Amino acid sequence: MHRHVTVATALGLVLAIARIATAGSINAGDIIVADRGNGDLVDVNPTTGASSVIASGFSNPQGVAINSQGSIFVSDIGTHTIDEVNPASGAVTTYSGNGVGSGAPLDRPFEMAFNASGTLYVADGQANSDSTNLFAINSSGNRTVVAGNNGSSTNVFAQSLAGLAINRTNGNLYVSTASGHTIYQVTPGGSVTTVYTDSSAEPQGLAFSSGQILYANGGTANPAIYSVDPTTGTPTLVSNDFTVGTSDLFGVAVGSNGTIYATSVSAPDDVIYAVDPTTGNATVLAGNGVGGTTFGAPTYGIAVYPTVAPEPSTLVLVGTALLGLGAVYLRRRND
Repeated sequence: MHRHVTVATALGLVLAIARIATAGSINAGDIIVADRGNGDLVDVNPTTGASSVIASGFSNPQGVAINSQGSIFVSDIGTHTIDEVNPASGAVTTYSGNGVGSGAPLDRPFEMAFNASGTLYVADGQANSDSTNLFAINSSGNRTVVAGNNGSSTNVFAQSLAGLAINRTNGNLYVSTASGHTIYQVTPGGSVTTVYTDSSAEPQGLAFSSGQILYANGGTANPAIYSVDPTTGTPTLVSNDFTVGTSDLFGVAVGSNGTIYATSVSAPDDVIYAVDPTTGNATVLAGNGVGGTTFGAPTYGIAVYPTVAPEPSTLVLVGTALLGLGAVYLRRRND
């Protein structure tokens, strides 16, 4: 009996290693937020709203994206860069911009997202709207203009871009311009079509869930979250359960259970809302002291940390350990 217990315990430890899903203290499902007011990248517990700083020292962080390996990327319009953050150590390195990577320079990079093959896309809302671009950035930090002014004086977008989301099933991208009141569809090849436009709406952050775009209408006169059919552009109200005049919605992200998270950056409501997509009820998850968290100003940068597969080397170690334990167990049974 003692031998069986010993082997079972060892097997349990090895299997626990095999199930490691995230790096450091960040857990799958956590909310990762860029706090431009404090220059921080923050990890927020999706249940309690408690927070901890992952990395600090950013100039004006705006967008957040997470790759399949769990590395976190932050767009910083203060330094005109995309920075990569090690989630375990908090170490920050420049991934693209300010001398890193080739291509047209970044100016005001806002929302970002990775496609299924690992290319990073960035909505760059340059101060001169005739220069606003949608960039594709490869693993070397090299930038390619997918759509925008493409070196000409006439831009295909009405105003500077800010929001961005990717339909990972077909690779189509969606970008928004609040001042232009428009959401565009952009194919990977750069073909641009208008999906949605409404002079009274200010579409800001974009995020995909179940094939629909969820975006925050950031106007203080009518802060709301809509779902927009990516084919027809038909909007459906999801929630307007926000305080008019104080809730200026910017970023939006969607959890695996369908919960929508939105950032509000108009003082005193520097908070993250959790929105039930079925009822439309919005509750403050974090900020203004809720969960012990106070933000300087969360903006477009909000993402849900994914489940990260273990590295191949980990799987090899696990398999080797299991084989070794099996050999030990069999040898003991034969003793």
